[in-house]
Amino acid sequence: MVATPAEGIVLDEEYVSKIQALATDFYNDNSFGYISNRIHDYSRNLSPKSYTRQFPILKAIAIVYKTENTLKVAEFESYFIQIPFSTFSDLEAAKQWMLSRISSEE
Repeated sequence: MVATPAEGIVLDEEYVSKIQALATDFYNDNSFGYISNRIHDYSRNLSPKSYTRQFPILKAIAIVYKTENTLKVAEFESYFIQIPFSTFSDLEAAKQWMLSRISSEE
């Protein structure tokens, strides 16, 4: 799953819940990975529990960054994530990494 948050949105608990519901409906019990394509600036209003409230079918998270600030935020977020996590400056590299992670889970 690749998500590209729109410029200026606020990523909050409700947004995370919607993404989880979409993933559950689409993937059912199949494993998947989440790529956050952070090419736009947006706000985050999340508690640390948002990062640990992951569900079993989510096997890896990748962040694609375009600025050093976005990279620093992603590095901070990595402290709260208990599954494979990596950052990339290129979406294609993130997709390749994710495919290798999901393939190794099967």
